[in-house]
Amino acid sequence: LMPLMDMHIVLQDGTLKYDGFPVPLSEMNGEVVFYSDLTNDDISFVQIDKFSAKTPKSSIQTTGKITHFLTDMHCNLTSEGDLDLSEFVPMIPADMKTKLNGRAAGKVLSQFSMSQIDKMQLEKMQISGSVKLTDFALVYDTISMQTDESKVDFALPNLTASSKNKRFVSAKINTKNLTVNTTKGINAIVKNGQVSLEASDFRDSTRIPEVACTFKLDSLSARMDTIQLAVQKPVGQLDLMPRKGQV
Repeated sequence: LMPLMDMHIVLQDGTLKYDGFPVPLSEMNGEVVFYSDLTNDDISFVQIDKFSAKTPKSSIQTTGKITHFLTDMHCNLTSEGDLDLSEFVPMIPADMKTKLNGRAAGKVLSQFSMSQIDKMQLEKMQISGSVKLTDFALVYDTISMQTDESKVDFALPNLTASSKNKRFVSAKINTKNLTVNTTKGINAIVKNGQVSLEASDFRDSTRIPEVACTFKLDSLSARMDTIQLAVQKPVGQLDLMPRKGQV
């Protein structure tokens, strides 16, 4: 028989260096409750009443609860931060071919398990929030995106989807300027734009994703091969979907 542990832990000005985490943590402060008999996963939990820490270039704080940590750890967290994204690039799997720079500041609510993280099962996670991007640059496979300043509100899954096929993700983007480029010669520049979109799982390479997008922009310029487009104050809606009978 294992003893039941009910521990209340106060952390003050702690530090952490761990080979499995890309950056050291400092100024760690928090209040945590640990409850477990180390055998029964159903009754074991960690309650994070508050936790804050800094990395060399970022700051984070979180509250929430961690359960099932004896088997498949499940996290239900509310987190806020001001992050230098380049610090966390080593956490992204190499096969995702992703590069990140810039800052992201905001609040995110998340529910996920460690097995979902390991397998990148985004469709099983619940993640939503509002994030401000500054001097942001992303390269993902053949697509690159840059913005000096943008605000993104997002939800995964999309609980207010207009149809069942667009329940994977939703986002609302307000941007001062946004540039998107692909290696296939498609380029677009948006100035002072408001964009709302919802989509099916775009990771599924066996079918064309379904996307619904509404936009209101000060200006849009785009180029594809020898075709060039420049529009002032465009407003509209774009729907992308597979043709019936095709995937």
